[in-house]
Amino acid sequence: MEGLPGYHTVVTPPRAHLQVRELSVRWPGAVDPVLEGLGLDLAPGSVTGLQGSSGGGKTTLLQTLAGLVPWIHPAEVSGRVGLDG
Repeated sequence: MEGLPGYHTVVTPPRAHLQVRELSVRWPGAVDPVLEGLGLDLAPGSVTGLQGSSGGGKTTLLQTLAGLVPWIHPAEVSGRVGLDG
C-alpha cells in the first residue's frame, strides 16, 4: 500500500468482536423507533454491508455505533453495544 512520500502506511487487521443487543433508537418527536430490538454480531476482520430502503435506519445504526447518537444527535437509545464482550 502506497502512502505519501516520506511516510509509510501500517495497516493493522481489526481484532475486536462487535456485539449489538436489543438496540432501539427513537428520534425526538417520532412515534415509532427507527431501530427496534436490533441484534448484531460482527467477527474480527469480517466485512459487512448494510442494505435497505430510504429511512430504514442504516445511517442511524452507523451514527449510533460511532457514538454520534445520542451525544451529537439527540435521540432515545436503549440496548447494548460492546466490543469483545
